[in-house]
Amino acid sequence: MDLLVTRPLIVWTKASLIAGAGVTDRRVRKAVERLRRSGIPIISGSGDIGYWFTEDPAELRSFIYREIGGRLASLSEQDAALKQTANRLASLVERQGVLLA
Repeated sequence: MDLLVTRPLIVWTKASLIAGAGVTDRRVRKAVERLRRSGIPIISGSGDIGYWFTEDPAELRSFIYREIGGRLASLSEQDAALKQTANRLASLVERQGVLLA
């Protein structure tokens, strides 16, 4: 995934990274995550657009809002739904315990 940083003006599609590096789709995504966690501003587009390095603060902010913000909202919804299910299951188990006692 060094290609994203060493040749920053090129948009690399996921397919080209997979073929060029001989790795899996998941490995590409994990490598991009590692680069982002280390502060390297790798931007991605939806679909097959690809990945690229940016030095444009507005582009980076737009990506954060669009992609990261959307994922956070989705994860928050999943979190709330799963917590609600866990509470219902705990209540059901508690009621069954009372009935069996």
